[in-house]
Amino acid sequence: MANDVMFNFYKSYYEMGLFTADDIKLFAEVNDLTQEQANQILQPAA
Repeated sequence: MANDVMFNFYKSYYEMGLFTADDIKLFAEVNDLTQEQANQILQPAA
């Protein structure tokens, strides 16, 4: 189940370069993140 704590963890690790876009997509596939959360992480900053 996706939650805010894990979302923040994955987001910060992605921003630090410790996770790739493929990692984030995988986390969504296995329901560690929702697809919406994965999209938020992968979306470039505006």
